[in-house]
Amino acid sequence: MNDLMQGSYKNDLLGLEFDPLIPGDPKLTGEYVMTHMLGIELSHSQWWDLGALFSIIICHRILFFIILKFKERA
Repeated sequence: MNDLMQGSYKNDLLGLEFDPLIPGDPKLTGEYVMTHMLGIELSHSQWWDLGALFSIIICHRILFFIILKFKERA
């Protein structure tokens, strides 16, 4: 589940700039916020996060299909 949140943060924060916490300091980039404030590593791409999302969806569909087949027999 953590990969899904990281992918969402990457999608939302990459490329953004934020006002500094202390006036007069340089602006904060989305990359800085993710790596230093949220502790998210940027070493893997968004495609890895998307793959994790699709694998979770496929596993849930298979699990629900199996549950429905067992309930159908009962």
